[in-house]
Amino acid sequence: MLLFKRLALQHLDLTCNQLGGAGLTSICTGLIDNASLKSFRLAENSINHGKEDVKALELLSEVLKTHPSLMAVDLLHNKIGNAGALILLPAVKENNRVTEFKIDSANMDDQVYNALFRGGVPAQKGGKKKASSKKKTK
Repeated sequence: MLLFKRLALQHLDLTCNQLGGAGLTSICTGLIDNASLKSFRLAENSINHGKEDVKALELLSEVLKTHPSLMAVDLLHNKIGNAGALILLPAVKENNRVTEFKIDSANMDDQVYNALFRGGVPAQKGGKKKASSKKKTK
């Protein structure tokens, strides 16, 4: 469905669907040619830092770099760790259209987390999950 170029879908909330890497790959394949989506909610989808998940995050990174209208991405309660964050970092820096990017600092070094948010929100460690949303500024 996402492959339809004339699709007017603006908000896609797939929260709590246990998509994992395989599901994320399928969704991102459809988003490559989509031009209407503005918000993409993927909270609690068992996206971690395994091989399949890393490949899916690489595809999500490509979508983030090039998508013409995507402004909000929610990856809360997924344990992508340093590996996933480093994959997404270039896309978040390059795409000024994304103004809301939510991710947990769980399993992520402070340095990597702060680079992702340009030092705007310090990560909190210890069993808590820290959610952050930062508006990009030039």
